[in-house]
Amino acid sequence: MEIALRRFAFILCSLVAASCALSVSEELTREQAPCDLLLSLVVPNGVLQLNGSLWEPEGQVTYPPGTFWRSKEDWKPVYRVCPCKLPNRPCMRKCCLTGEVMIGKGQCTNSSRPFIMNVTRKNETLEVDVSKHFALLFGNPCSGERYMLEPLEYPTDEFYVNASTGNIIVPFQKNSEHGPKDFCIEYFPEKGAYLPLVCFPPIEEDKSNQLIYTMYPVGMLVSIPFLVVTFLVYALIPRLRNLHGLCLMCHVSSLVTAYTFLAVVQLAGNKLGDRICIASAFIIEFSFLATFFWLNIMCFDICLTFR
Repeated sequence: MEIALRRFAFILCSLVAASCALSVSEELTREQAPCDLLLSLVVPNGVLQLNGSLWEPEGQVTYPPGTFWRSKEDWKPVYRVCPCKLPNRPCMRKCCLTGEVMIGKGQCTNSSRPFIMNVTRKNETLEVDVSKHFALLFGNPCSGERYMLEPLEYPTDEFYVNASTGNIIVPFQKNSEHGPKDFCIEYFPEKGAYLPLVCFPPIEEDKSNQLIYTMYPVGMLVSIPFLVVTFLVYALIPRLRNLHGLCLMCHVSSLVTAYTFLAVVQLAGNKLGDRICIASAFIIEFSFLATFFWLNIMCFDICLTFR
């Protein structure tokens, strides 16, 4: 009887602890995520422990409460963890997954090469197993373009990895320190080295320039109707269709074409497709050349008429 009571008490305590752990996890889903989405990883096979922590079996890492939350990926409930919040373990971002290296222009391929590289701590260079020393993030963090640091070819690209933070330090850059939101590092077999890919900093838009780039095309669009009226006047009145009038009509039509396409390109910007943008560039170039060509013809005609 006593043994049965002990078993019942143990089962009851286990159920209470499990319910507490689940309630903590559910609370985390309602609260704001404990870390930025860019600094998190999806753990599809995470196991919630009785003490409220999360066990990640693949990396064999335990995430304490406050370093993970429940989420939905493709309508499936999963856990997201914050490797950078693990105590006494800095984080670093690897461009490819574990067991992969990068070739060509950002293509990941399988490799058996261990993730061992040199890091710096207090002016001392250490060779470490990155997967054991750092908490790893994966993938490209950049929303735009990125560039590679190549110290073997360009001395100003010299960098070193801070063993205490996982950040890279680039002494010759203005913003010399980059964190896991700004770069990823990977082994490149063609280069024979681990090299970082750094995100280009966001471009701060100058409002004055933006106003200018808006006013210029608007001004061109306003002038187009008047140019069209000029063309129609010379086209509809027979006595104006002399040599000078015909040259002026060609000049005006070229100017209308150039202004129209230039205004569209400046207003649309990156919304235009590559083919349309390239075709527009050729049309604008040809139209402006034709405009100045007919302007020269008109000048010669006036010179010959009044000399």
